[in-house]
Amino acid sequence: MRIIYPLLSLVLFCSSLSLNAQNALNFDGADDRLSCGNDASVQLSGSAISLEAWIFPTAWTSQVWQGNIINKENNSPDYGYMLRCGDNGKLNFNLGNGSWNELTTAANTLSLNTWQHVAGTYDGSMIRLYVNGIQVDSASMSMSFSSGLQNLTIGNWSNTPDRTFMGSIDEVRVWNVVRTKGEIAANMNAEFCTAPAGLVAYYQLNEGQAGGSNANLNTAPDLSGNGNTGNLSNFALTGSVSNWVMGSPINPASDFVQIVDSTCTDYLGAGGILYDSTGIYLDTLQNSDGCDSIIELNLTVNSVNNAVTANSNILVSQQTNGTYQWVDCSNGNTWVNGANSQLLSPPDPTHSYAVIVNYRGCVDTSDCTFLAGIGLSEQSGTSFEVYPNPAQGPIQVSHPGMHEGKLEVISLGGKILLSQALNGEASTIDTEELEAGLYLLRLQSGQSQQLEKIRILK
Repeated sequence: MRIIYPLLSLVLFCSSLSLNAQNALNFDGADDRLSCGNDASVQLSGSAISLEAWIFPTAWTSQVWQGNIINKENNSPDYGYMLRCGDNGKLNFNLGNGSWNELTTAANTLSLNTWQHVAGTYDGSMIRLYVNGIQVDSASMSMSFSSGLQNLTIGNWSNTPDRTFMGSIDEVRVWNVVRTKGEIAANMNAEFCTAPAGLVAYYQLNEGQAGGSNANLNTAPDLSGNGNTGNLSNFALTGSVSNWVMGSPINPASDFVQIVDSTCTDYLGAGGILYDSTGIYLDTLQNSDGCDSIIELNLTVNSVNNAVTANSNILVSQQTNGTYQWVDCSNGNTWVNGANSQLLSPPDPTHSYAVIVNYRGCVDTSDCTFLAGIGLSEQSGTSFEVYPNPAQGPIQVSHPGMHEGKLEVISLGGKILLSQALNGEASTIDTEELEAGLYLLRLQSGQSQQLEKIRILK
């Protein structure tokens, strides 16, 4: 299969791509924080909540409450919610209703220097903790938690700068619904392209160049649609620590779209690639949020076989299962009455004939052919060149050795649409008044005439 990459289309396409990678945000364990505000959408209370994130811890805080992953905590009164880790690999989930109600796992539940998914849920009767989609702890609990007034903060606590997670955090999700074990396991390994119901804050954290200079990339978008934009504080934004870094090994978000289409000529795919053969092709587009769109194109190319062969006393179109109209090239390309089959017994054996073929909505015209199988250009012993073809504007016709005669543009129905005298050894045809489509270009000089198919673009 021939694939053509048009330079202009490819440049325009690439300029619209996000250059973000599958990244994460690294916290230095000192004072880094991502502050996400106190919008009503994250002022959660009641008996339904889920918190999720991917984490890559590089050191443990001495107390589990010091290593904040997700935090929206008041202290006196004790309101809010938080997901934390520390103290030799413990994971902690805490909810406040005037006093703290928390669940903490055993030590070594989490590991240093590896990516792992953590989650906490509460449904009004049970509080649960999950690591990599597996429940690692649970407890009975019956209470209604209250929302804190502090900002939702990732990697730290909004009240002091010293309860900082040390390592990288990725794919943070805050829910006002209870996610089941099955939902957590089924969705933890891939980003969301469209936020599901109940997802009130969502940070893919894919910004920046991993480990590069990101001085101006100091915000993280909330992809839930609630506008809880995160603002980076105290980050170095260069190097491998306190910066945008390589993220968790999860699958980028994607939408899958199937397109079934057909064409008569080359087909411009969504990725700026021209396809000219029947087949199934995949294009991948990425939007500014890092969501890929996977487009499956099921393409049928209905190209027309415009060849004509001479067989004994008949002319035969080589395209089967089409509709046909034969024209008399030697008589001004007039239609041959009733000549609508694949075969033609020429009314005048001394004339040349062409056939207009319509195959599945695609129309093309053969060369003019004599019963002896010789085309006009071969018969005349001379030639002419047409460029550009297809054309979007004037057409140049080179006809060396032919200084007298005329050029005619003829419709496929045989109507002469334009006629002009030859001009030296090269002529220019103005196509401004012609509609887009296929035409015949006829050059007549002395006793010879030649035909060439031309395509006009608009």
